[in-house]
Amino acid sequence: MIRPGILYVICGTPGSGKSTFLKEIANDNEKIISRDEIRFSLLKPGEDYFSHEKQVYTNFLNAIALNIKNGVNVYADATHLNEKSRFKLLHGLHNKGCRPTEINAIYFNVPVNTCLERNEYRKETKAYVPREEVMKMYGAYVFPHKYEGFNYIWEVNEEGDVELMEGE
Repeated sequence: MIRPGILYVICGTPGSGKSTFLKEIANDNEKIISRDEIRFSLLKPGEDYFSHEKQVYTNFLNAIALNIKNGVNVYADATHLNEKSRFKLLHGLHNKGCRPTEINAIYFNVPVNTCLERNEYRKETKAYVPREEVMKMYGAYVFPHKYEGFNYIWEVNEEGDVELMEGE
C-alpha cells in the first residue's frame, strides 16, 4: 500500500510571492499544482478570467487528490485567502477519498505595498491582477489556524524566510 503524500495549502494574496517561492523550494519528488496554470490552460483568447471556474476547480481537486493518493507531496498553489476557501478545498478532497498523511498551511505575510509592487511586474501577463482587486483581497485575507485541520502552519515573510508558527 502506498502511503499518501503530504498536502501543503498555500495561502496569500496575489503578488505575495507564492509561486516564486514554490519554484525555489519544491524538489523532484513533490508536485506544485497551480490553479492559475490550470485556468490558463483552459482559457481561450478574449475569455473572462473566470469563464471556466467550475472546470478549473474540478481539475485542481482531481490533480491534488490523484497525486496525494499516489504518495506524492503536493503544494496546492492558489490564494486560499480565508477559512471558507480552505474548508472548500479540504472538504472537496475528503469527498474524493483523499486522506493526506499531513495537511500543512504555508501562508505569506507580505505587506500590501510589496504585493502591489510585485504585481506590477506581471502587468503584461495573464497573471496580472488589477490593483483594486489586490487591495480588496489583501483586506479579506485571514491567516490560517490549526483548528482548520492543519498539522503545521508555516509563515513566509517578505524576504522569503520561513518560520513555524503552529505545529504538533
